[in-house]
Amino acid sequence: MALGMEWMLILGALGVGQLYMSYLYLFNSKQDLEVKSTVPLLCYFGLDSGWPDNGTLHPALNATLCTHLIMISSSTKDCEISPGSPDDPKKYFSKIPLLRQQNPHLIIMLSNGGGGNVGMTEVLGSMVNTTKYVNSVIPFLKKFDFDGIDMDWEFPGWNGLPKGQRANFTNMLQNMREKFDLEEKMSGRKYLLSAAVAAGRAVMEIYDVPALNRSLDFINLMCYDYHAYAFYDPVTGYNSPLYPTDWQKKIVIRSGNVGWSSYEWNKRGMIKSKIMVGIPTYTHTWTLEKPDTYHGHDAPATGPGKGCDECTYPWICDFLKSGATEVFDEDAAVPYAYKGDQWVSYDNERSLKMKSEWILKNGFGGIMVFFLNADDLSGQSCSQGKFPLITTIKDTIQNYTRTVT
Repeated sequence: MALGMEWMLILGALGVGQLYMSYLYLFNSKQDLEVKSTVPLLCYFGLDSGWPDNGTLHPALNATLCTHLIMISSSTKDCEISPGSPDDPKKYFSKIPLLRQQNPHLIIMLSNGGGGNVGMTEVLGSMVNTTKYVNSVIPFLKKFDFDGIDMDWEFPGWNGLPKGQRANFTNMLQNMREKFDLEEKMSGRKYLLSAAVAAGRAVMEIYDVPALNRSLDFINLMCYDYHAYAFYDPVTGYNSPLYPTDWQKKIVIRSGNVGWSSYEWNKRGMIKSKIMVGIPTYTHTWTLEKPDTYHGHDAPATGPGKGCDECTYPWICDFLKSGATEVFDEDAAVPYAYKGDQWVSYDNERSLKMKSEWILKNGFGGIMVFFLNADDLSGQSCSQGKFPLITTIKDTIQNYTRTVT
């Protein structure tokens, strides 16, 4: 918006450091200022995960799609960080210069751990082992030119693992924070430290959230896998609902959805600006027990889907093309589809736009996507262009305006 000559004369008399803030003050004395959102979009990319990746980061991967790229996953060997596969340095890490050439602003991080992390128990078994691990991280990041590490350790002290792992995990992150801060003072390069953390109430108990708030640059909140077929929960449910379902609202169940998990982490001590709310591009499937009678959410099921349990978005598009019935749950703000005895919970462009707008409106730090591999990489399966799901999230961020009062 052009300023009148009167305001230009006033601003011209001010010092350079005061110019912008004075403009905001004078402009907002008449009306609020609308600014475009600059929320980060963090995307995981699976290495040799069995998901489609065309065997290389190129040409499938668009380096301008996300602000952060987190490669999954590295491992530990003798209590030191190591490549997840011997081929990863040549196959993937060597492509980092090409990614930076495509997008000099791209932040490239490495995920360490993952579900069933074997090295976690050994590393957290003693202070000597923990120290050895911490000392190995920065040299590894330097060697392959990563910008930081994401600790995807699932989950210290949980489900029969030694309870002492909880405190050791907290202490390890504090030690890493000190190492990272010292490195920044010495070399001038800042390495990011984040952690992928659970969104469910029970697993959430393992974390010392205030301590993680002090140690981490941000968390990647895994707001998915709220429901998947299990023998102890043999009914259909949503992988990543934004809100509670209709019956949950009636009996005042608040947990088990993106909205509750995001605010619960904030309530427990993680500031909003450090919470990157997770959104999935993959899905979960079920086999219905009585498909002719029950085919909504919480319908009886006999097992996971026959084709796959965790499916890609192209799989969803093919399922819908085959004649499946699609339903959008207005209460939970997510779709589901069914055909015969097959039932699937997933996200589409509509639900992702709603989730992204909710995250932005409620002031959380950013959006995390799990993961690039499950989107329509080629754009041929869903006829919506390449990476339609992640593009929807990106467009929502870029088009969102917030009011600065």
